[in-house]
Amino acid sequence: MLQSAIGVCHMRMNLHILHDALSEFNPLILASDSPELNLEGIRYLPNKEERWSTEYMYAVTAQELISAYYQTDKRSLTFLCQGNVDPSLLTDKGWSAIIILESANYNEVFDIVQNTFKAYRKWEEKLSEAALSGCSFKAFLDIASSVFRVPIALINCIGRFVFSAGELSASSLDSVWDSLRYKGIFPHDMLSPEERRFLNSNLNSRHDPFTLWVSGRQQENIDVIVPLYNKSTLLCTMVFMGYSTFSKGQLSLMYYLQQRIESIFDKFSDFESLDAASAHGIIDISSESEDPIEPIMGLLPERWNGKKQFSLLVIPFERERYSKVFLNDVLSPLYAILTAPTAFIHNSELIFVEPDTLDATAKLSKIRKVLRSNGLVAGVSSCFHDVSFVRWAYHQCKMALDLRLGIAPAEAGGLYFFQEQYCQCLCSILNRSTVPESLCNFSLLQLAQKKEKRLMATIHDLRVFLAAGGNFSRASDLLQIHRNTLKTRLEKLSRLIGMEFSALNEQEFISLYLTCLIIEGQSN
Repeated sequence: MLQSAIGVCHMRMNLHILHDALSEFNPLILASDSPELNLEGIRYLPNKEERWSTEYMYAVTAQELISAYYQTDKRSLTFLCQGNVDPSLLTDKGWSAIIILESANYNEVFDIVQNTFKAYRKWEEKLSEAALSGCSFKAFLDIASSVFRVPIALINCIGRFVFSAGELSASSLDSVWDSLRYKGIFPHDMLSPEERRFLNSNLNSRHDPFTLWVSGRQQENIDVIVPLYNKSTLLCTMVFMGYSTFSKGQLSLMYYLQQRIESIFDKFSDFESLDAASAHGIIDISSESEDPIEPIMGLLPERWNGKKQFSLLVIPFERERYSKVFLNDVLSPLYAILTAPTAFIHNSELIFVEPDTLDATAKLSKIRKVLRSNGLVAGVSSCFHDVSFVRWAYHQCKMALDLRLGIAPAEAGGLYFFQEQYCQCLCSILNRSTVPESLCNFSLLQLAQKKEKRLMATIHDLRVFLAAGGNFSRASDLLQIHRNTLKTRLEKLSRLIGMEFSALNEQEFISLYLTCLIIEGQSN
């Protein structure tokens, strides 16, 4: 049964593969572009007692082909013809053929075709033996790569480089291979917007191998992308990288390899790990780079152009936790809560680009629950209305996280909103870049140095008053004290520092407010 499942059988050929094998004779080919392998072998022209078969190629001279034209109405026949023949004879009957016009030894040509069948069947037997042994996927592809002139890169569905198979020579190396080997990701940022759209569209709409030309290379290279599905789920892709256009014969072999692999995926010893990586639509952009913005910008969906609002969510985690269980426990529920986000991993951070706001109370409560159950926290950006603002939103999340985690140990489930901590973040930046006291109102700062409890409370009242736009009624509501009480306190403070709070100019307003923030920050 196992042998049957793995498909131990004679490998078939098609005209495109045989055309490559006969390239030294400069043959013509009349055939469909289909990569399907439909030929069982090669035969000489049948005698009158024999039946024509669509599963074989018939070796004929031009004269014999002309005679066959009048002797049979059988369609879908295939020929290896030596000599000049009118192509219309073939098209009239729906026949296919390789035509050798050059003078060549008839038996030599026949033997080349036969040996081609034998060689590929031997290759197929090695593949079957490897699959039966329960080898790794890499070991299988190392065997498979022997019939191709270029190495194979395996990329999982989240864009992560898994391994390469075949001999990786110096001539094979380019900027794409460098990115795969040293950064571990397929360099989507090298693709133009049109190339990215082409790649994404074809991965989502077709199953057969397709060609991708990457214009941003050091050399003009051709890639063939071969999607590999486990049932109806895209598991990974094989990428064949060459320096010239791949022939239809080579594409046919890639198609055959694709079909073989998909039929035996679960026979590979490392299948589960491949399956785990593909189970989540998360893009791993981990690299030596500190800033993930450029790769993120290059990978955001084109359909988001024109979206009206976005949010960013950054969740730090311990990299050693990165596993199938972690992804299931964190990603799956967050995907269910958020509005079709695009998710990334950068080193030890989960980054969600959300095409919506994160201000719905019910949504936030669910996010906190997921974070709490997994011992995580998150930084949340302000809402933005242009997807290009991702670059600044990311730094907002980082500042909010750095501020809160710098004050106290993380409380699982915490959501730290940049917008709610704007001023504290600003003070934190000032604290790192200069001596913050140098930016203060010195009169207010001098009072604060006395550390009197009542005075410090009044400075807090002043900050709330300024934050309320100098409106006593609004400020007293926020402080939950009577309006007159607030007015009395601030009038006393006003006299102490010699400033009228109801008549502040722009510079004085900013200076006082910033001073209050710095004083309160130092007292915490």
